[in-house]
Order: sequence, then C-alpha cells, then structure tokens
Amino acid sequence: MRRLITGALASCAAVASAITIGVAPAHATTYPTTTTSFMSPDGASYAIVTFTWYNRSVGVTGTIWANNGNPLAQIQFQFLANNTQVGPIQTRSTSSSKGFDFIQDASNIRGGITDVNVYMCSEVTGALACTATPTPVERPPA
Repeated sequence: MRRLITGALASCAAVASAITIGVAPAHATTYPTTTTSFMSPDGASYAIVTFTWYNRSVGVTGTIWANNGNPLAQIQFQFLANNTQVGPIQTRSTSSSKGFDFIQDASNIRGGITDVNVYMCSEVTGALACTATPTPVERPPA
C-alpha cells in the first residue's frame, strides 16, 4: 500500500511539474511606442512608422510609398543620444511600396537613444529632394 501511495504521489508531482513548465509569465514587458506619418516636400512620397522605445535601443517598423509615378521615395533616420549621433544615418528607399523593420542598437550608450530625426525624400527631376528640416521624434517620458 505504501508503495502504491508513493508511486501515485510521484506521478502527481511529475504531472504538476510538466504543467508548470508550460505556463507563461504573469505579464510580458511592454515598451512605449510612437507612431507617426511623414510626407516628402512635394507630397509624392510618404511613410507611416512606429518607433518602439526599448531600454536604450529603438525598433523601427513601417512602410514607405512612392506615389504618382514618382521614381523614388526615401526615408532617412538619424538616431541621437543627447544630441550626439548614434551610428550612421539609416535609409530605406523604394520605387513603389516597401516595408521595413530594424533595431538601432544603443545598448552600450549610457541613457540610450533619446531622439530620432526623420527626413522624408522623393526624387524630383532626377535629384533627391528631402524635407529641409527633420521631423523630430522624441522618446516618451518614463
């Protein structure tokens, strides 16, 4: 009888252990996001972008479109940590529509990325014309 009870308890413990392993955490970490749209000076190109503000780095997800037979649309991202540029300017270009998804790493920079300057461009008569001043996107307050 003792052997039967011990075996039953061991089986129950194994089942409980297996069930617990598959349980998700009580809550997942959520990060603040900022969604913004951008338009080129001539109105022929535009983009919708979502910035995900991780601890120090920034995720960038969006789509860019070239309209009205425009040969090229381009969006440029300049990442800043307290007014100092982080890495090279990132660009995404298309002659129709194109999705993009990337992370600008700043894990080694104290305080991380604080701002992103965005330039929206389109090709006009063979030359790339961009917004004269960038559209700033700031990290939301904590």
